[in-house]
Amino acid sequence: MIYLIVGCELVFWGLVLAGFVVRYGCKKRKLSSWILSLVFFVDSLLLFFTIWDIKQGNQATFSSTIGPFYLGFSFMWGHRMITWCDRYLLYKLGQGKAPKYYLPVERKQRKRYEWQNFLLDSGSILLTGILLLFCVYVGGGIHKRTLPFIESFQTLGFIAVLLLGIDLSYIVFPSDLAKKKR
Repeated sequence: MIYLIVGCELVFWGLVLAGFVVRYGCKKRKLSSWILSLVFFVDSLLLFFTIWDIKQGNQATFSSTIGPFYLGFSFMWGHRMITWCDRYLLYKLGQGKAPKYYLPVERKQRKRYEWQNFLLDSGSILLTGILLLFCVYVGGGIHKRTLPFIESFQTLGFIAVLLLGIDLSYIVFPSDLAKKKR
């Protein structure tokens, strides 16, 4: 299973790289968008391999739980990540302006931005939890073979407390970016 995870990870980053090479090297924006959309397919494929492995009667391991985590977080944050990479590459290739400080300076816009992050993190955690439960269901319920998926809820809980705690701290106690403006 670990080889499938590593393989999917390599294909994931290969598609991201290929998408940007096609976009900026070949100047084919539509083709690059299509290639970049395949990244989600690779994430889904990793989850499919995880489910297939369980359905074959194999014991789930910690590495089996990576698929639901990977898909849950990349589904929610993937578009923002690709957009950020796109802007940064435009700048580095001399085809765009220097990326501005990405955090909004105005208090109202900053709160909106932080709430968006909170909702994206909440969605990631919720989707990951649903995918973990789906893997348990497909694996035939709670038993020894699917125990790593149940145990991974502790990790998901830790991530939830950490991410949502940080997000809420920025919402409740916003820093005054106007003073720190570059």
